[in-house]
Amino acid sequence: MKAITIQHPHAFAAAAALKPCENRGQRITHRGALALHAGLRLSSHPLPDPAATAAFARLGGPDRLWRPAGPDAAAAGPSLLAIGAVIAVVDLVDCHPAVGERGRVCCAPWGERWHGAAARPAHHLIFSDVRVLPRPVPCPGRQITPWLLPPAVAEAVEAQLTAQ
Repeated sequence: MKAITIQHPHAFAAAAALKPCENRGQRITHRGALALHAGLRLSSHPLPDPAATAAFARLGGPDRLWRPAGPDAAAAGPSLLAIGAVIAVVDLVDCHPAVGERGRVCCAPWGERWHGAAARPAHHLIFSDVRVLPRPVPCPGRQITPWLLPPAVAEAVEAQLTAQ
C-alpha cells in the first residue's frame, strides 16, 4: 500500500474528512488507496478552515499529540492525534495543477498556489472515502510522495480495514 506523510494539524484534518485536498510540489500518478501517515513534526502552516481548527482544538490540539509505543499498545490518546503512525486510509481520486486555465487557484480554502519552502507550483491531491483506523499503526514516514508502506505495516493497516 502506498502512503503519504502529512504533518499535524493537517493530518488530523485529512483523516477527519475535513480536508479533501492536500498540496504537493509534484504531480502524483497513483490513484486508489493511500495511507495517511501523521508525521512527527507539527506544521508551521495553520489550518485555513475555522471548523477544522475548532475540531482539532476540541480534541486537545498540539498538547494531545502522542506517539504509539507499538502496533498492539493501548491507545494513549485519540487515534486522529497520533504521530509517527498511519492513522487513516483514503482514496486518492485526482491530482491536478493548482492553477486552472484562467489563472485561478482551485480547491479553496485548502488548495494553495505554491508548495513548500522552494515555492514550487502546487498540485492538489483530492481525497475521498476516508477510513480512520481504530488503532494507529506506528512506522517511520518518508518525505517522498507517495511511498510504499513496509509489508508488516501494510498488513496491520489492511487487517484493521477488513475488520471495520
